[in-house]
Amino acid sequence: MKYLFKPTNLRRWGPYVLTFFMMLSCVEDTDKVDKVGLLAWDVVTLSEEELPANGGSVTLNVDWAYTQWNIRVEEVLEGEDFIDQITPRTAGNSSIGATSTAVNIRFKDNPQPIQNVVRLELRSLDEDIRHSVVLTQAAKEIDPVMVQLDPNTRFQTISGFGGGNMMWGFDYLNAEEIRLAFGTGPGELGLSIYRVRLSPVREDWSALVETVKEARKYGAKIIASPWSPPAAFKNNNELIGGHLLEAHYADYAEYLNDFVQFMAGEGAPVDVVSIQNEPDIQVSYESCDWTADQVYDFIKNHGDAIQGA
Repeated sequence: MKYLFKPTNLRRWGPYVLTFFMMLSCVEDTDKVDKVGLLAWDVVTLSEEELPANGGSVTLNVDWAYTQWNIRVEEVLEGEDFIDQITPRTAGNSSIGATSTAVNIRFKDNPQPIQNVVRLELRSLDEDIRHSVVLTQAAKEIDPVMVQLDPNTRFQTISGFGGGNMMWGFDYLNAEEIRLAFGTGPGELGLSIYRVRLSPVREDWSALVETVKEARKYGAKIIASPWSPPAAFKNNNELIGGHLLEAHYADYAEYLNDFVQFMAGEGAPVDVVSIQNEPDIQVSYESCDWTADQVYDFIKNHGDAIQGA
């Protein structure tokens, strides 16, 4: 057998062989230390200035070594996500040392008068390294609109602003809730119109009395709207869908009048009563179909039967 180093020569060559292998070991160890993954945004390319509202692109540099990495929109902080494209979105190499990569970020127009703010995340795909940067896009500049008011010219009168009561069940606004809605003090809404449901069941009417009384203490106008006439007056004999039979127009007018008189008699008068809520909607809850001609005919021929509202 042939030996590169004969045993008899070990005393002569041994120290040199040992030194050679130690040097190889040191080179290998040095390579392992040098190949630690590094990843960061290049702060020189970062700017605190807002990106323009009319879209465009911006370039950010990524400094990296011995790692693959990815950029994504981590979170929308304000407005909308305005980032259109990131090139490259994924890059890097676990075998390549110190490198800087220019990343082009293209962004969309901002048509809204509010700024967009997003957080971009730069993360390693090999190691637990993450960094974020916030990009802000300016709001669209809105040209001022000049409005001239002529107090001597009057058009439609605004009767007020309001809200509706609970339409189903009997969980109506209590005294404290009424104060919050219709009161005009600090922290109160100051509404002036209160809409309530005119039930197709007479026995339900009394439940409205107290909440209407409370609202009237604050000067609220009361509007009562039915979702359906009584089922017996309709062609399908149901509270859902169908239409009011012409033979019961007079009966329905009397029913509405009875409600108005009942509320007035209880000290909770109603200012306005309608004949139908959403007369042309198709839904799976209390409702009734009316055409424009039917509404006109009912009001013309039976409206005067409703007194006091």
